[in-house]
Amino acid sequence: MRALERAREEVEAGGLWKARDRLEGYLATNPHDQETLLFLGEVYTRMGDLPAAGKYLYLTESWGDGAAREAFEERYGRSAARMLNALPAKPPLEAYPPKVAARLSRLVDETREGGHLWGRKVEQLGGPPRSSLVWKGVFSSSVSSCSA
Repeated sequence: MRALERAREEVEAGGLWKARDRLEGYLATNPHDQETLLFLGEVYTRMGDLPAAGKYLYLTESWGDGAAREAFEERYGRSAARMLNALPAKPPLEAYPPKVAARLSRLVDETREGGHLWGRKVEQLGGPPRSSLVWKGVFSSSVSSCSA
């Protein structure tokens, strides 16, 4: 895991932004890597961006009661749909540790039950297709059934 080693070296040299960019680049192709997600959360914390730290820590088993969690929830509320949309989660959910997969699955279920049209993110993480969602009773079960 050369990217993580290089990112650690960059942090030690004071290059938080370089480390952040390297870790985000690595996660683009390895989105479930727990060590990288955790370290990126730490980098964002050191940078003072606690909501961003919370986005990455949410995808680890280290999601707890810390400042990053509070900042993430303050920015994105406790709305499952807003939280799910903000997270850099990628399918399949089973690639995450069981505790994280269960947490993400609950967000998908709550988003679906709330009838929010968050499109591809919900579909990718196991929710129904966008066209089958009902949003606050305004839309029918299929967008194509709406009359002009």
